[in-house]
Amino acid sequence: MKARGEDWRREVERSAEEILQALSRSLEVLAVEKESYGPGEIHQPLREDGKPSPAEEREAFRERFLSLAPSKDEEGNLRVEAAGWAR
Repeated sequence: MKARGEDWRREVERSAEEILQALSRSLEVLAVEKESYGPGEIHQPLREDGKPSPAEEREAFRERFLSLAPSKDEEGNLRVEAAGWAR
């Protein structure tokens, strides 16, 4: 007679294997994206017609964005905390 703990362990292993297989199948259909770091590959999203948005729209966005920011300086720039590893 098997110990109850052993049955549970096998059930967990079987479930984990099913989850990993499902994840693997899901990842196969995702497009592979090239990782990029550096200023040469910065993406600048534009409107479909290629023109910049109206100045009023950009200003309204900036005001809303800064109103949600946790902290900003006197000039209206975001104030962020440096990562602990960078200090």
